[in-house]
Amino acid sequence: MKAGPDNTVRLRAGEKCFDGKIHPNGPKPLDPWMPVYGVTLRIYYDPDRKRHPTGQVTRPAAESNVGLTVSLAASACNPHAPIRQIDFIGRYLDINYEGDGVYRQWHGHLFHGKMTQHLGSMAGSDGIVAWDTSWVPDQPAPMEIAARVTDATGLICVTGPVGGLRLVRPGLSVELCRPIDTPRSFTGCQYGEWVVPGVRA
Repeated sequence: MKAGPDNTVRLRAGEKCFDGKIHPNGPKPLDPWMPVYGVTLRIYYDPDRKRHPTGQVTRPAAESNVGLTVSLAASACNPHAPIRQIDFIGRYLDINYEGDGVYRQWHGHLFHGKMTQHLGSMAGSDGIVAWDTSWVPDQPAPMEIAARVTDATGLICVTGPVGGLRLVRPGLSVELCRPIDTPRSFTGCQYGEWVVPGVRA
C-alpha cells in the first residue's frame, strides 16, 4: 500500500435512512448508533512479482459424484513461508448467508476477520476436511470447489476450481425455500419504528 496521508479508509453514513427519508442531520460520519462490526480490505498483488503460496484441490475429483459426506483435500506449498491454513469454499445453491440475494455463488465470507459459512478448514497443508451435505439443498446444476491457501505471512492464494461435481444422496432430498414478496426495506425495528410489510420508498 502507499504510505502517507492519502492512505485512509473513511466510513460515512448515507443521507437517507432505512425508510428512504432524508437523515435529519444530513450525511455525516457514522454515529455510535450506527455501528460497523468490521471492514475487510483486499490487496491484489501481481503473482509474477510477489512470492505467494500455490496449491490445488486434490479431493474430490472433477466431474465426480459426491454424497452425504464429502472428503476435501488440497496440496499446497510455499518455499518462502509455511502454509498456515487451508479453507475450502464452494460454488453451489444454498442459503444466502452473504445477504446479497444471490443463492448460487461462492459461499464463504469473513466475519470478524475469520472465514465462516464455508465448507471447512484445516491447519497446515496436510489433512482431510469432511463436508457434511445433509443440509445442502438439492442442486439443479453441478457444483465447484476451490481452496483458499494462507501462508504464515497472511498472504492468501485461491486455487483453481474443481468443477462438474454432482450431489447424489439416495433417499434424501432437501428443498431450498426462498422468501418472496419481502419489502425492500424490511426489518424488525430500527430507530424506534416498527416496519410493517409493504413497499417503502
